Amino acid sequence: MKKLLLISMAMVLAFGMSAQRFGVRLGGNFSGMASTIKSQGTEIAPGLQAGLVAELGPKKINLHVEANYAQKGFSLEENFYEDINLDTLISKKADLKIGYIEVPVMLKVKVFGPLYVYGGPYFGFAISGKEVVKEYLID
Repeated sequence: MKKLLLISMAMVLAFGMSAQRFGVRLGGNFSGMASTIKSQGTEIAPGLQAGLVAELGPKKINLHVEANYAQKGFSLEENFYEDINLDTLISKKADLKIGYIEVPVMLKVKVFGPLYVYGGPYFGFAISGKEVVKEYLID
């Protein structure tokens, strides 16, 4: 990981400060989860995404760096019978929300016309989380 960071920093310095473009990213996202648990299913949760974007270097080939905050999560509902007494149904609903800082560092290459190709590593760090579990007994 140290080598990758050093290579990224070297690329920024190699391009110099000849051309810089900065911007703001704001939008929404929808995240969910695939599960092997026998459940009623997972629900997709909406979230916010906001961040800063920078392009360093000439337009044909440059370093595209972002720093984004993204909210992700899901809802899961599960119904099962209690092991001891098979006539008692238990229903659980769980909501999970996680806040991430995401940092993609990509090389952006112009192929032709308005077509660009991006490639590079992506770093994500969970910075907050909240889980709410509700359980109901149904006779």
